[in-house]
Amino acid sequence: MGYCDECRDETRWLTVSQAAQLVQRSERTIYYWIERGFLHIRILPSGRGRRICERSLLQKPMEEDEEEHPSRL
Repeated sequence: MGYCDECRDETRWLTVSQAAQLVQRSERTIYYWIERGFLHIRILPSGRGRRICERSLLQKPMEEDEEEHPSRL
């Protein structure tokens, strides 16, 4: 658990893999959502990883932008 400054609440921080499993999407989709700014993320101090705010992940409408996803073109 940790605090998300964007949600202004406590949340669980997930790896990309954990986030993908939770919402039954590919890791590529999670990275796409991150790039589009749909998810709140925290970059690890090493700069080599990121964690995703579970609250922002669960609040994102799953249908949104899926037709525009690069893997579907």
